[in-house]
Amino acid sequence: MGTKKIMIVLVLSIELLALGIYYGRLSAKEYTDYFVAGNELDAQYGDGEAFLQFQTSGVMLEQGIYDITVQYTASGGGTVEVFGDIRNSRSIWSDTIRYIPEKKGVTFSIWVNEKTKGVGVAIRPDGGEILVDYVKIGRAWNSGLYLTLVLALKLLLLDGGVLLLLYGGRLRNYSVQIWGIAGITLICSVGLFGRYLTYGHDMVFHLNRIEGLKDGLLSGMFPVRVQPTWNNGWGYAVSVMYGDLTLWLPALMRMAGFTLQTTWKTFLITVNLLTAVISYYSFYKIGRDKYAALAASLLYCTGMYRLACIYVRAAVGEFTVMMFLPLVVLGFWYAFDGEEMEERYGEKLAAPVIGFTGMIQTHVLTCEMSALFLIALCLIMIKKVMRKETFFYLLKIAVWTILINLWFLVPFFCFWKEGLVVSQMTEMRDDFQTWGLSFAEIFATSPSKAYNFTFGENVSLANKCTFSLGTALFGGAAACLIFLWNDKVKKPKAAAVSLSFGGAAVWMASNLFPYQRIKESAPKVAAALSKIQFPYRFLGLAGLFFTLAVFFTAIRAKGIRARRYLAAGLIALSTLAAYQGMDYQYQILYGGAFENKYSPAVLNTADVVSGEYLYENSSVDVKDTLKEVTGSGVVIDFFYGKYLDTVVSCKAAENGAYIEVPVFYYPGYVAVDKEGGRYRVLKSENNNRVRVELPKGFDGVVRVSYEEPYLFRVCLAISLLSSAAFLFRGRIKQGILAKKAGKVWRKNE
Repeated sequence: MGTKKIMIVLVLSIELLALGIYYGRLSAKEYTDYFVAGNELDAQYGDGEAFLQFQTSGVMLEQGIYDITVQYTASGGGTVEVFGDIRNSRSIWSDTIRYIPEKKGVTFSIWVNEKTKGVGVAIRPDGGEILVDYVKIGRAWNSGLYLTLVLALKLLLLDGGVLLLLYGGRLRNYSVQIWGIAGITLICSVGLFGRYLTYGHDMVFHLNRIEGLKDGLLSGMFPVRVQPTWNNGWGYAVSVMYGDLTLWLPALMRMAGFTLQTTWKTFLITVNLLTAVISYYSFYKIGRDKYAALAASLLYCTGMYRLACIYVRAAVGEFTVMMFLPLVVLGFWYAFDGEEMEERYGEKLAAPVIGFTGMIQTHVLTCEMSALFLIALCLIMIKKVMRKETFFYLLKIAVWTILINLWFLVPFFCFWKEGLVVSQMTEMRDDFQTWGLSFAEIFATSPSKAYNFTFGENVSLANKCTFSLGTALFGGAAACLIFLWNDKVKKPKAAAVSLSFGGAAVWMASNLFPYQRIKESAPKVAAALSKIQFPYRFLGLAGLFFTLAVFFTAIRAKGIRARRYLAAGLIALSTLAAYQGMDYQYQILYGGAFENKYSPAVLNTADVVSGEYLYENSSVDVKDTLKEVTGSGVVIDFFYGKYLDTVVSCKAAENGAYIEVPVFYYPGYVAVDKEGGRYRVLKSENNNRVRVELPKGFDGVVRVSYEEPYLFRVCLAISLLSSAAFLFRGRIKQGILAKKAGKVWRKNE
């Protein structure tokens, strides 16, 4: 080990030790909780004795996270705010929390970023009366962990600068790739560096998913199936129907104490970085040209529809699945490239298996849309598909992908057979075709910055949220067509197929595609197509295909003159793509809505969009007051519920007795008494809540909780073993070969 490496290990060891000591001191330090009874609050009045607010007196808070609880009884609504002698706007991060008469209390978190005096809580009614029982300010359980991680990140940033100085010479060999990928990430992320969040259509839904995953993990559930936070604690099986593997980073950040918006922005920047890295890697492996690969990565990452999914739609599933699509393309490139790739069959499994796994785990609808084009590609390349090497290569991809994702696929299809709203959509809506984009919208230079969704036969684009691919991608597609038309592309099949698929995807995203005729002539096909919800989703695939068309044209141009034109064209397209991407983000920053979200208390946990993952006729209008356990033929002594676990002490007085627990029913709920006896669990007709049937004479305590079915646990074990085998398949293969070689050697000896 060289001197530099010894110094690095020594410095890192010292830093880890310092972080451990820092965390230990924070954990050992005693903090005083501030408790103020309602009668001790200061009441402030305006002119004519008009009531303004109640507030606590100011206290001093050191750096950290604090939980604030206000317990009250109110006849009207109002707000709860935090005040203090703030030196700057970053001293305290806090939301304005609304209280409502249906609840008896609110709890939220604040982040004190520097020692601040005069911190207090103000309760401001909008109308009606409020009787405050108490206000409590206490240190959050993860405050020390949060402060330690913030310090660790600062040290990591410093270490990165030192390493850059020490190993800068080696990194210069990859300076084009490093600066190119960093530049692409910055261009796509510049809209995230403001002090606030820009509003996105599905942002609250996905923030609830992150918060639900966090709380599911904290409740001890692994993997998380039914997230407990949703619907005021009634639960939601979003993790079963909507893969959340990529949400582990933000969920762990929330567990560590980072604010909602810091977590959200970090997640988006990470996705932008990984999309740039993966797309560059995939394109480079195909063309072995780093400049063409970087240009293609820039075109792909700055695609206008992708940026709209991030900044306007907040469509997590769609912009995260775009991270994995280039790996799927790379896998099929390995399969169909030509004879020179035959010796690599069986070795190039990682890219497509990871790609397909990412698709399944992020956006099942994209799997359905992609299947149309993958089937078409296999039919076009049928001769190569039927080759022994190619066929078994594709078969291996399919088998490995299924085994690795069995833990998700089996529960998904089991729940799909239930009477959930999403599985009851058996036919295409009559107005589905009008949801497609008009010809004018498709060729817009950039998507609209408007947020309103308005579908109809004749709607002004001035007030409609509309989408496009942008001029850069369409310009690149037009250039590809010109080169193909003039026979300036060697082996033009890949470019021609990509361009054709891109055109088909744009057509399917438009209102010109004959969805209504398909519904009339082939209703089952129409029903399958309608599962994508919105035709414009095909723009995501169109962006990928047009990028591929440009890339294949660039790496296979005929003649020196054509290559010169292409080099200049790629520079022009890259410049246009960078400008368009940044300009669109600034349009949103300058003209879009904005808000701050720090604590999960600001989230509407009943924001389930159309309630796709609930049983039909389920009402999400379940207030905190509807946490009562009810029943028939029973006397309920007491009950206690946390997350999805509910403990009930009761007596059954007659036959047919049952209790109903305030959580939405899903397969997997069990009811167990202290002796381990189990009782029948059903779906109640009372808002599809969990019902437990009890025998006459039952007198005791029963615990109702979600317990993953045995089949799901078996599938998880298979997936874990398959993932390990896939990860170490090379070493396993080498070990088998070495063992065979040893036997041969001993036999010959």
